[in-house]
Amino acid sequence: MWAFLRPKSGRETREDLITGAREGSDYLRNRTEQAAKEVSAFVDKSKEQVSALVDKSKEQVSEYVERGREAVDRGRVQWEEFVERGKSLVADQATRVSASVDAGRQAYKSTTARSIRWIAKGRSIPGICAGRLHSGLSSAPGLAA
Repeated sequence: MWAFLRPKSGRETREDLITGAREGSDYLRNRTEQAAKEVSAFVDKSKEQVSALVDKSKEQVSEYVERGREAVDRGRVQWEEFVERGKSLVADQATRVSASVDAGRQAYKSTTARSIRWIAKGRSIPGICAGRLHSGLSSAPGLAA
């Protein structure tokens, strides 16, 4: 039983590979010759029909190519429109973001300057409890203590 499961020697394996390759090559050669004969017979019998089909196919292919070109041209025009709309939207959003950032900076500067003035005068900052002021500065998060 174990004799069937043992690995083959290198020599046996090489011989098996060579034999298999030769058999495969012979099989393919025979099948190729047989297929060539069958194709030749078929071509001889239907040469006129094939010619008519080729002519019709050429006409259809030409029509499909023209339709494809038209579709590509329409798609290109649409794509260019989309790209231009996208550029316009991006520019508009960039302007809006820039304006928002500038407004935020201005609001921050205004609020910070007002808070510093209030602290310098010893007053509490509106919205922050007066008891939280130490040495004229607030201990509120975000403000230096």
